[in-house]
Amino acid sequence: MTLRPAARRNLAAILRTQRDGTFPPAVREDSENARLFLVAAMSEEASDSVRVAALDGMSRTWSASASSSSKMTPDEDFVHVVRHHLRSENPRVLAAAIETSTRVLPLTPIDEAVVRDLLILGYRPDPATQFAVLEALGSLIVGRPWRPHVWEALGGLKIVGP
Repeated sequence: MTLRPAARRNLAAILRTQRDGTFPPAVREDSENARLFLVAAMSEEASDSVRVAALDGMSRTWSASASSSSKMTPDEDFVHVVRHHLRSENPRVLAAAIETSTRVLPLTPIDEAVVRDLLILGYRPDPATQFAVLEALGSLIVGRPWRPHVWEALGGLKIVGP
């Protein structure tokens, strides 16, 4: 994604406010920053703390709900960022990506690639990741009936206890 000079300045100002993987509430809740969070999350120069903060900002400024008129609706750029970070080896970045994926799952049609990525993560031996995946997948059923292909996919999720 390319940014105009004014947006680059805004992004730089936002990044200076990040501390320990979070932005101040006024920054992370401002829907004007929604696209900037996508860029920050994908920046090659970004630290893992910036990535976590950007993913958190994405969770707060994007929504699949039609009643959230002040938030952006997840698009292919949003999905690309989420899927990229669902492959992270950093536990904090991965946890933030799993949480952010819940903004994609309620979309119709279901983004099966994100569901597949989450199901693959469910096979990890880490119980915290498994639990986070199950919580995220729970957003598939909010406000809609189960679809057979989702039910079949979820039936393949292997949970390994401690």
